[in-house]
Amino acid sequence: MSSNSIKSKLLGVPFGTANARLKKALMFSLAQKLEMDCCHRCGIRIESVEVFSIEHKSEWQRAADPVSTFFDLENIAFSHLLCNIRAGYKPYKRFSSKKECDAFNDKKNRTKKIASKQGWRDRQRAAGLPYC
Repeated sequence: MSSNSIKSKLLGVPFGTANARLKKALMFSLAQKLEMDCCHRCGIRIESVEVFSIEHKSEWQRAADPVSTFFDLENIAFSHLLCNIRAGYKPYKRFSSKKECDAFNDKKNRTKKIASKQGWRDRQRAAGLPYC
């Protein structure tokens, strides 16, 4: 058994997934301590790591130099995951109020999606199929 297989078995999820979750939690904790936990899109405080995301302020894929634009730390901001996703569809959209942002980031809908995805992963794992 490889080292990553052993780690994955101990953690109950693929080691890469666990490592990514740890890094995201650490980054969110540091953002909170530095008071950088306000959404770039709506300006509202990001309350939990589950809705925390990293985004590029300006689009890197169509930039003259995509590599340097992607890795430019001045081009990085934090946002609610769903604000970030929504911006991918409408890049210049900003929420006009906390109420509008809250409606979009509706915890009830997000919880259902997460539970549904976790159920699918559990079924895939039980059947011995890939689930990433």
